Formats: sequence, C-alpha cells, structure tokens
Amino acid sequence: MSYYLTQSSFLQPVINSFSPLTGPTNTPVILTGNNFNSIATNNIVYFGTTKALVTNATVNSLNVVVPENANYQYISVTILQHS
Repeated sequence: MSYYLTQSSFLQPVINSFSPLTGPTNTPVILTGNNFNSIATNNIVYFGTTKALVTNATVNSLNVVVPENANYQYISVTILQHS
C-alpha cells in the first residue's frame, strides 16, 4: 500500500497599500494588494495586536474598520482559506 502526501500550496496575502494613511477609531480603511479571500469573514486583519472588522472583500482589496485601541503598528492579514 502506498501513501502520498500532497501539500496544498496557496499564495500568501500581500498588502501593497492602504488608504487613508491615518484616522481615528471606526475610520473605514481600504487595503489593496493580492491573494485576499473574496469572503470577508475568511480574512483576519490586525492593526498591531488589535483585530479589525472586515466589511467587504475581493481578491485584491479589503474594506476594514479601524478598531478601538489601534495604534501606529503594522497591519497584517491572515487568510482562513482561499475562495
């Protein structure tokens, strides 16, 4: 009996830009890039260590809301699964 292990490969999400560059809590922000999931809930976005709400998604852009307690740290995106 033979077993084959296949590794599913997928492209990592990439943020190329975001707009606006600054704003208070609850500001809508558009992240543009590549390899996002087109289902909003399958994209996990953090402003530093604070999770943001993703309101809309395509494979090339995410609409998010600046969370309370966000500060001037990195923005990260994690994909739960590709669509």
